[in-house]
Amino acid sequence: MDDKLKTFLTSVEISRIVAQLAKQLRSFYYPGREGGSLEGAGLGQGKGRSPVVISILNGAFVFTADLIRAMAMPVELDFMRVASYGMRNTPAEKVSILMDITVDIKDREVLIVEDIVDRGLTLKAVREHIKAKGPAGIKVCTLLMRSPVAGNSTYAEGETSVDFVGLRIKDGFVVGYGMDYKERYRELSDLHILCNGSPIELKGDDDGA
Repeated sequence: MDDKLKTFLTSVEISRIVAQLAKQLRSFYYPGREGGSLEGAGLGQGKGRSPVVISILNGAFVFTADLIRAMAMPVELDFMRVASYGMRNTPAEKVSILMDITVDIKDREVLIVEDIVDRGLTLKAVREHIKAKGPAGIKVCTLLMRSPVAGNSTYAEGETSVDFVGLRIKDGFVVGYGMDYKERYRELSDLHILCNGSPIELKGDDDGA
């Protein structure tokens, strides 16, 4: 049976969210320079150097590409690939790092970019791994963030570890715009909720636990 998809955010709505996040990031890394030329400007809270943007594969690659273009400021880009879903419907409790970054981030400002933060398990593992490399600071930007569940300490931990959030959402299996269900639907320009009549509560990506 074919999957049933319900449009959640259109490409136009996504673009607006990305633009808003980019504006917030420019204001953080280049305070006082919003709306003006960034040429020759020194990083404010970024301590004088362009941030290293670390995109979490595979789900965040489309969002990251749009975000860094919208930021319109110098950045250095690298990637990490982690696994918590793979071909599963529900996330595993253990997060595996499949591909590490190659940039030396010691004493650098780092911006981790996620597509969606669900329980915060993936983000916690990524932050700990990055922190061990000695960066000057770590910030996290996510397009989507699951609303915390009352009494769930894991959700609460994820809530406090994200600095820039595009949109908070409730339950729903999100696909499209780089996000997948068993490696399908990444190519869709809109974001959709997978509606198969089954009690799927989390997004089924390999990197969004």
